[in-house]
Amino acid sequence: MDLIVDQGERLTAIEAKAAETVRPDFFKAIDYFRELAGDACERCHVVYGGSEAFERRATRLVPWWLV
Repeated sequence: MDLIVDQGERLTAIEAKAAETVRPDFFKAIDYFRELAGDACERCHVVYGGSEAFERRATRLVPWWLV
């Protein structure tokens, strides 16, 4: 996990990946963090090198240039 934003009772997890193509291993750290944080993990994001923003597996994927 590259960044965890603590918002009091809620946490937002952000993982950064350089790859342009989304791969299953993008979600490994996010999934583990969700197990540990439980209900406190409100939002999860992956910032990656691709060109489209979308949601997969309850995680928002965002190109780096939109951040």
